[in-house]
Amino acid sequence: RRKISESLLQRGIEIETDKTKLPVADVLVVTVAHDDFKNLSLADLQSMVNAQALVADVKHIYNKTDIEKLGLKYWSL
Repeated sequence: RRKISESLLQRGIEIETDKTKLPVADVLVVTVAHDDFKNLSLADLQSMVNAQALVADVKHIYNKTDIEKLGLKYWSL
């Protein structure tokens, strides 16, 4: 992780790892099943997106019904 971050910084690309500093999104695309994503509470996930956002869950780590109960749209492979 550190080498990737350093390489990106050298190219002028910054990665924000503090989710509290991220802007609220219209779409949340989850492409990896890392524990950081699996362990997000529904409240944390909801706080990261707009009220009717789309959660694109490529690895199918979230429960569709739980996401839709939040008023969000859900898509998975």
